[in-house]
Amino acid sequence: MAEEAEGFKPEDFGIGKLFTRIQDAVIVGDARDGRIVLWNPGAERLFGYETDEALRMHLHALVPEQFRDAHLAGLERFNRTGQGDLVDSSKIVELPALRKDGSQVDIEFSLSRIGGTNQELTPFILAILRDVSFRKIGEKMRIEEQAAALRRIHGLELQDNLLQGLAVAKLALDVGETERATQALEQTLERARELVTTLLEQGPPIEPGQLVRKEAASVNTRGANQEGRHGQSDRRSADRRS
Repeated sequence: MAEEAEGFKPEDFGIGKLFTRIQDAVIVGDARDGRIVLWNPGAERLFGYETDEALRMHLHALVPEQFRDAHLAGLERFNRTGQGDLVDSSKIVELPALRKDGSQVDIEFSLSRIGGTNQELTPFILAILRDVSFRKIGEKMRIEEQAAALRRIHGLELQDNLLQGLAVAKLALDVGETERATQALEQTLERARELVTTLLEQGPPIEPGQLVRKEAASVNTRGANQEGRHGQSDRRSADRRS
């Protein structure tokens, strides 16, 4: 497969054999017009384009639409001033990129200037990119697990709060201390509201009335089951009498 565009080879940029052997995606683009001039096997695996396809493309084809204007503005600024926010900054940036099939992949990348045979007239930019999708998925799973653990803790705290508050209120009522019982119930309800708010913020959204509808459906189901059992019992009694 071709690795050259208009006579450019990895050796022209001092990359050599590392260009084809490295597992990361390595792309060299012409900053004047954004054309891709070098594309290694790692880029083929990451984006799905064969080298001969990629060498007929521009860099913005790999940029999702929501970031494309910023990408083109950055190229224009680099060509005009010779400087860029990311080029030669040693920054590792995480952004989504576009694959050939239209899907997006989370990548991290760095950009640096790389000289050709005439760097002043033809400035080139070297991009080294890596797929971080699995790492992002792992991070999301850890966050979800932590949130689930917090929800369990707050759920237990809510349960304990209700049981203890009701117990205190009952004891107060048993000895005739109505005011103390009322105060205990008010404090219990206030703390319960705080815990429920926290649980709702940490969990998936709940539509208004969803819990009520769920409980009502449960009551209706229990009622229907009870009626069914009563009906069966009545029929058995009638059969015995007949």
